[in-house]
Amino acid sequence: MEHSIGEFSLIARISVKTLRFYHEEGLLLPSRIDQSNGYRYYDDASLGRAQALTQLRALGFSLAAIKEIFSQCAEDEELVPFLERRGREIARNIEELRATEGMIREFLERQKEIADMNVEKDIVIKELPDMKVASIRFKGKYEDMGKRIDEIMRRAARFSSGGPFVLYHDSEYRDQDADMEVCVPLSRELHEEGLICRILAGGRAVTLVHQGPYSTLSRSYERIMNYLGDCGLKALVPSRELYLKGPGLIFAGNPKKYLTEIQMLM
Repeated sequence: MEHSIGEFSLIARISVKTLRFYHEEGLLLPSRIDQSNGYRYYDDASLGRAQALTQLRALGFSLAAIKEIFSQCAEDEELVPFLERRGREIARNIEELRATEGMIREFLERQKEIADMNVEKDIVIKELPDMKVASIRFKGKYEDMGKRIDEIMRRAARFSSGGPFVLYHDSEYRDQDADMEVCVPLSRELHEEGLICRILAGGRAVTLVHQGPYSTLSRSYERIMNYLGDCGLKALVPSRELYLKGPGLIFAGNPKKYLTEIQMLM
């Protein structure tokens, strides 16, 4: 029995607009088109194909994949290789979504830490613990550091237990070939090519939280160096910069609100 496109829409639970689209794409053809008025009509065979199409869409198959299935399959057992491939795609998507969820969770936790943070304007002596880190060490210009931080966060954020920081392995300022190491603390083991995973030794450190743009960090470095000099102490390398609040995940933010903790072992 034939049905008009409106009647068929009710039976198949597919909108008229979508039925027209499926017709244009060659996925679901009417059983007949009235040449006098262009009206589309659908029969029982069309209903079976419409139901199959709906089920395949529910499984996440693309229209291109459904076309391929319709051209090659007439029985459920012939769907096996297509479903196996779709299963692998879903597994990859789940892994990617878990990584994204981890990045969102880390972002939210970090924002809560920043909101709860009581910024200490004075120099503080801290005992830094040993920590497990993933890092990328390189030589270059200081402005290259941002790209490296983006890279390590992209690759290791879901394994991290805190925000990124940088180790400066030089005892002096260098224009071209500064020896830097961008790091993230790890919550668990990570083995990935191109990343250094190790235990970073802690120790007693002079620390100071700098508020403001990175271009003004020298003021806080001067305060620390003066403090060390007054105490007859010498800073050890590498020094550390922890980026407590900086350019955001989405927005650059206000540089006047950036928070950077300088740590110098002694």
